[in-house]
Amino acid sequence: MRNISDSALLFFCFFFIYGIFINSHNQNAYTLQHAGIEALVERGTLYVDGSATSQLTKIGDVFNHNGHLYAAKQPGQFFLGAIIYSILHFLGVTYKNNFLLTSSLVTWFTSGLMTSLVVVMIYRLSVFLTKGKKIGFLISIFYGLGTMAFPYSGVTHHDVYGTFFIFASFYFLMVNHHANPSPRILYPILAGAAAGFSIFLSILPLFIVFAEILYLLSFKRWKQIVLFFVACVISFSPLLIYNYYAFGNPLLPANIAGNFNDTYPAFSFGNIVKKIGFYFLSPNTSILVFSPITAFSFLGILIFPKQYMREKLFLLLQFLFLFSYLVMMTTVGHCQYGPRYLIPTLPFLSLGLCGYWMGLNTNFISKILRFKYLVTIIVITGAASIAISTVGALQGTMYCSLNIWAFKYYLGKIITGTFPEFPLLKISTLLLFVVFFVSLVKYKKNLREYLYPKYAEAKGKLFQINRLWLTNNSYLMAIIFLAIFLRVIFLNEVPNGFYSDEASIGYNAYSILKTGKDEHGMLLPLYFKAFGEYKNPVYIYSAVPFINIFGLNEFAVRLTSALFGTLTVLFTYFLAKELFNKRVGLWAALFLAISPWHLQFSRIAFEAISLPCLFTIGCYFLLKGMEKGKCLFYSSILLALTFYTYAPAKVFVPLFLAGFFALNYRRLIKFKRELFLS
Repeated sequence: MRNISDSALLFFCFFFIYGIFINSHNQNAYTLQHAGIEALVERGTLYVDGSATSQLTKIGDVFNHNGHLYAAKQPGQFFLGAIIYSILHFLGVTYKNNFLLTSSLVTWFTSGLMTSLVVVMIYRLSVFLTKGKKIGFLISIFYGLGTMAFPYSGVTHHDVYGTFFIFASFYFLMVNHHANPSPRILYPILAGAAAGFSIFLSILPLFIVFAEILYLLSFKRWKQIVLFFVACVISFSPLLIYNYYAFGNPLLPANIAGNFNDTYPAFSFGNIVKKIGFYFLSPNTSILVFSPITAFSFLGILIFPKQYMREKLFLLLQFLFLFSYLVMMTTVGHCQYGPRYLIPTLPFLSLGLCGYWMGLNTNFISKILRFKYLVTIIVITGAASIAISTVGALQGTMYCSLNIWAFKYYLGKIITGTFPEFPLLKISTLLLFVVFFVSLVKYKKNLREYLYPKYAEAKGKLFQINRLWLTNNSYLMAIIFLAIFLRVIFLNEVPNGFYSDEASIGYNAYSILKTGKDEHGMLLPLYFKAFGEYKNPVYIYSAVPFINIFGLNEFAVRLTSALFGTLTVLFTYFLAKELFNKRVGLWAALFLAISPWHLQFSRIAFEAISLPCLFTIGCYFLLKGMEKGKCLFYSSILLALTFYTYAPAKVFVPLFLAGFFALNYRRLIKFKRELFLS
C-alpha cells in the first residue's frame, strides 16, 4: 500500500467524493446531455428526438433542422458520454430501465472522473511550483472542493469536459518545458490534441487556446510548435465533420445553425459594464461570493517570481481572453450555481495560489502581501469557499432565480431538511472509506510523527485540570452554577406570561428552522420585519437550535437568553480579572449573577441581553489583543456582531472603540497588521 502514489490516492479520494454528491436534481435538470448520448448509442443518430425514455422527451436548448431536433451545443459531450453509456447499455443498464442510476453513472465516469483528474494535475503542478506536497494538497483541495468545479462535477456538462482537456493541454506543455530534463516530442502532440478536442466539447476553451499558443511561441521551439498545431487541427476536425453531416456546412456550428444569437459577441459598452457587475460585483452572482478563494488566486498570479514570467502572463491572458468574450455576449448562462461560464478558467486561476509559497520575491507587491497571517486568512477563505460549494453540490446547479444568492436559498432548503436523492451515496462512501484506510496505512509513520507530540501536549494540558485547579477555581464554579440556577429555574413560568415580542422571536426562529424563511416569507433575512419594527437577528438565529431540541415552547425560546446571561457572568469575571485581579473578578461576577436587573433580562426572550454578552466577550479579547495580536481578530468579529444585537450598539460601540484606541493606540500600533485586518 505504501507504493501507491500520492496522485492516485488523491484521484480516488475526489472521485468517490464526487460520486457521493451526484444527485437527482442535477440528473433531472440536465436531460439534453443524456438525450444526445442515448441517441448516439441506441439509435445511431445525431439528432436527439425519438427517445422512448420519458425523461428525455421534453428537453431544452434544441432547434428544428430538417424535421429533427438538434442540440444547440458543441457535440463532443455526446460522443464522450456515449463511450460510458455503450458499456452500461451492454451490461443492461439503460436510461429507460433506470434513468436516475444510469444518468448518475454516466455523469460520474465523465464529469466526476475528469474533474478528479484536473485536481490531480493541479496537485502535481502545485508541488512542482511550490516544492511542497502539503501546499500542493491544499491548493488542489481548494480547487476540487472550493470552486464551482465541485457542484458541476455532478453534472454531465460540456464546459466541465472542455475544462479537463484544455487544462490537460496546458499541463503537458508546462511539464514538457519545466519538469523534464529535456523536452519530449510526445508532450506537444498531446497538448495540441487536447486543445483541439476541447473546442469540440465547448466553445469557451477556444479563447484559452489563444493564450496557450502565445505561451508556446514564447519558447521558440519551432518543431514542437508545428507538432502542436498539427495535432490541434486533427483533433479539432471531428467538429467540422459533425457540422457537415448535421447541417451541411463544416463551418456552421450548432448555435449558429439554430440561431442562438445570445452567444454571439457584440460590442456594447453598457453590456460590458453590466457583465463586469454580474461576474465580479453582484452580491448574488459574482464569482467572489461563490468562490471567495478566487480573489487570492488573482493576487497570487501577480506575485509569481521572475523565472515563471511566462506562466504568469499566460494565467493572466487566458482569463483576459475568455472574459473579453463573456462580457460581449448578451447572455450570462441564466440557470446556474455561480457564473458557470468561468468554469474553464478556474483550474488556471487556482494555480495562482502557488504564488504565495513560491519562495521570497523582492517586488513591492510581494512584500506587502506576505505577512504573518496571510496563510491563515487564505485557509479561512478557502474553508468558506468549500462550504459554499458543498451547499451547491448537495442541492444542484440548476438555479434560475439569479436575483437571490443561490447559496442563501439552498441553505434555507438544507435547514428545512429538503434534499434530493443521492443514488451513488452508499457505494461511493464505502469506497471512500477504503481510500482513507489505504491512506492511513501509507502515511502511518508521518501521522505518528506529527500527531504524537500534539497528543502528548494535549494530554499534559488535560491533566493540569486536577484537584489544585478545581480548588483554585471553586469560587468561580460556584458563582457560575448559581448564575445558571437563578436563570434556568422555573424559566417557562417566571416571569409570568409570555409577551408578544417573545412570541414573535420564538415564531420567527421556528419559521427559520422549518422553512428557512421568516414569518413574512423572507429567506434567511438579516433583519426580521416581525411587527414592522425589524428585530435584530442574533437572538433569533441563536434560538433556532434550542427550539429544534426542546420544541417550540416558552422554555426553549427563553433558554437562549439564559445562556447569554450566564456567558456574560463568566466573561465579566475574565474581564475584571484582566483589568484588576482575580478577587475583583470574582466579586464582579457574583454581583452580576445576582443582579435583579440582569436576572430579569436573562429570563425573558428579549434581544437586548445579547448585546452586553457579546460586548463583554469582545472587550475581553480586545484587552488580550494588546498582548497577543491574534486576539484582535476575535474581538473584531464579536464587536461587529453587536451591531446585530440591539439598536444602541450602533452608537455606543463605535464611540467606545474610538475612545479605547485613543487611549491605547501606542500599545495597539505594535500589531499593525492584525489591527488593520481587524
